[in-house]
Amino acid sequence: PQLSDDELETLLNRFRGEIEQVPPMYSALKHEGKPLYEYARQGITIERKRRKVVISNLQVLERSENTLTLDISCSKGTYIRTIGEDIGEAMGCGAHLKTLHRVSTAGYDPADMLTIEEFEALAEQGEGILDRQLMGSDTAVLHLPEVVMSVQESKDIVFGRLLNDTRGFDEGQLLRLYVDGTRAFMGLGEVKKGKIKPHRLVNTSELAKK
Repeated sequence: PQLSDDELETLLNRFRGEIEQVPPMYSALKHEGKPLYEYARQGITIERKRRKVVISNLQVLERSENTLTLDISCSKGTYIRTIGEDIGEAMGCGAHLKTLHRVSTAGYDPADMLTIEEFEALAEQGEGILDRQLMGSDTAVLHLPEVVMSVQESKDIVFGRLLNDTRGFDEGQLLRLYVDGTRAFMGLGEVKKGKIKPHRLVNTSELAKK
């Protein structure tokens, strides 16, 4: 349809903020232990519940007669393909996703990313060069509060023992765990019943030997 810029903005406002969307059949969500995409490949449609997601930014970068290029910032669990289809339905003409380019996730800056060509060029210079480009695994969870533990506390966590101290955090809070002195990232802990318990550990081999 021929929409003016103002009319398009009014329509897109319906997709900003907290919205509800139905997950697509071609998704990894499970029904009775089986991914939805397996049902879809068999031509079977499963009823899906609407889910709330948050669209914090939806901006038109470019438009042509039959194409919209959008810049979208969204919460975890958002299906961009579904947003495209829903916008097309709201416009009364239908739509599908043509191209998806993820420019950022979990706070990672696009400026720190490497293209395949850049990666291959560095690889030719040796493993040490590539190693210096790697970011620590804790960078994926920097939004969580940190707890620095003594070496003994770290050993306790490695062997599944609980810390009798919540460090002031609330029940259910996930925490980044570090070893005092070395600042080695051990993984995640969780506050449970007034204690900190291991949740997901990623760096324990050296402590386990001591």
